[in-house]
Amino acid sequence: MQDLEIFTIILDDIKLERMDILNKKHIKALKGLRDFKARKMCYDVKQDIRAAKKGSSDGNNFLVKKDEQYIGYMHISNNYNGKRVLSYIVQKNMRGQGYGKIMLTNVSDYLLDNDLASSVSLFVKHKNLSGNMLAKSCGFEKVDSNVSSDVEVYSRSK
Repeated sequence: MQDLEIFTIILDDIKLERMDILNKKHIKALKGLRDFKARKMCYDVKQDIRAAKKGSSDGNNFLVKKDEQYIGYMHISNNYNGKRVLSYIVQKNMRGQGYGKIMLTNVSDYLLDNDLASSVSLFVKHKNLSGNMLAKSCGFEKVDSNVSSDVEVYSRSK
């Protein structure tokens, strides 16, 4: 399994651009993620901005574009024994239009089909009904339910 060392990933329906905190367009797109729900869900974005400023980011944070418009953000974890974890968020004004499904299926297919992962996982809060339904509709299977941390764990393999 290789690691992600590319700056742009062009997929069937979307394009992923590695996040650059010095890029004004990227900063503007990140501001679109700032609503109450997104603040709770975008821990990876906040952490990556802090880490990037210190020069210690893992760099696997991407802004997602469709038709030249930023529709969301995705973090792809480093490769740990063939396994990767995805974190994602769709821009507030783009939710409910199928972009989450496009993002999850395109990226997980890309990682699995190109031997960049043997499995891809998601962690979804119990209360996030749409997130749980989305994971299932994208072919992820529930593998664990951690009541103490209020999280469902989903995985998808080759």
